[in-house]
Amino acid sequence: VINRFGYQLIRLDELVNDYNVDVSQLLYQFFSGYGFTEDNCKKCLTAKVGSEFHSETHDLLIDRGNIILRRKNEFKPLELEVNDFGVYQIDSDT
Repeated sequence: VINRFGYQLIRLDELVNDYNVDVSQLLYQFFSGYGFTEDNCKKCLTAKVGSEFHSETHDLLIDRGNIILRRKNEFKPLELEVNDFGVYQIDSDT
């Protein structure tokens, strides 16, 4: 597991070649704490590049033999009321 820029990166080729274990079970041990199911982890092994799996708080991204775990962005909805034409400043604090 490699930690970079707030992401967790797991190299699938190393897991498959270096461990004599059920890799889907190993992935499940890694990712179950982030809300991913055993089925998600099995599908990661055969998923195409660009595939994504989602839990409530995290995403798993498949990228050229790697699985990337990232925390979902938390967006606050922004409601705007525009009363007239013009240029408006939007403060990021709101």
